[in-house]
Amino acid sequence: DISGDIQNELDEEGKAYCEHMSIKFPAQVTKYDIWIEGEQLTEANAGNVKGDGTVTYDDSTKTLTLNGANITNGHTETGQTYGIFYNNSGDTLNITLGTGTTSISAVDNGIGGGTYCNGFAISGAGTLNANVSKNGIKSLTNLTISGGNLNLSSSGTAGITAGSLTISGGTVSASATGNSSIGIN
Repeated sequence: DISGDIQNELDEEGKAYCEHMSIKFPAQVTKYDIWIEGEQLTEANAGNVKGDGTVTYDDSTKTLTLNGANITNGHTETGQTYGIFYNNSGDTLNITLGTGTTSISAVDNGIGGGTYCNGFAISGAGTLNANVSKNGIKSLTNLTISGGNLNLSSSGTAGITAGSLTISGGTVSASATGNSSIGIN
């Protein structure tokens, strides 16, 4: 956006000139290290990620809230797709299962974290259904479940793969049907 005042006078060469000019550049948008359905979250879209009120993210508390979302696309990382992918250095992603049933399908991994992710903490009263081809939830480090109803089904590796798993509440069903697969790995 460029604005200014053009003088009605001409310079020696007969060209008009601007006496006052201001140039406004677009504000830099902060990007977060979390992707939902292949879209990176930013300060601009975090309040209503899918545009239907079913997914919100609060970066100050590292909390993702799911209210009956339908997630059918993924972010590709190291050759695999993730419905929800988090890779924030040293932080745990808090996932709150709010109202309704959130479904994740048509991806390799439902929820996953990169090398720098410190894991996931899942709570709330809602339901999460993941029907995927590799891992329902894949955490290289910690996974804590303190609430919610989780139904994690994989046609491949595992319903849950985690470096460390703690379940203190909620209900969890994890299954896998592939060769050499396991419900919880």
